[in-house]
Amino acid sequence: MKMETRILDWLQINEFRILKHIVVIVDRNHNETELGSIFYKRELTENYKFANQQKDQEKENNANFLNGPAQKTFPSDDADHIILQAIKERYPKSYVRNDTILFNVDLEKLSVMKNRNSIAGQLYFTPEFSNADVYSHAGKSFPAPKIDFHFYSYYNPESIYPPHFFAHYPAENQDVLKLLDTIHFE
Repeated sequence: MKMETRILDWLQINEFRILKHIVVIVDRNHNETELGSIFYKRELTENYKFANQQKDQEKENNANFLNGPAQKTFPSDDADHIILQAIKERYPKSYVRNDTILFNVDLEKLSVMKNRNSIAGQLYFTPEFSNADVYSHAGKSFPAPKIDFHFYSYYNPESIYPPHFFAHYPAENQDVLKLLDTIHFE
């Protein structure tokens, strides 16, 4: 067996990212199966950063060092929640797995994870009015963005229903749509 020696290079600070890996789980005949994955990256910023980790136990700190940051410490905002909720409406057992992109090998790891069949998908955003007086919105306009993304699966693309999801943002808080500009789907 041949061993290859690799060099681990830090990326530049402006290249640091958080990877959101949404694992889409389908329940077929009472068996949970990974149908595919959706990947998107978010930039680390002053408003989108890691939560402070507690340093209560040395054992916990060692585990964090060996396994990377704990999932609960990764940043998440309204845009992340809305996207995941849209997917969970159709596939309720789906979940998000966070990772960091800090090194050259992290980019290679992402490339390996994406080495599957790629299926074009869309994410449609519409305002949600359940907490608002509908009559107060008469005659007004609301943005309804559509985002194209790749759905990565080991299944044959012809055997999968096209991945279209419908996300709902609060009509009274359109600022959440500005967060969509900070998301880069892979």
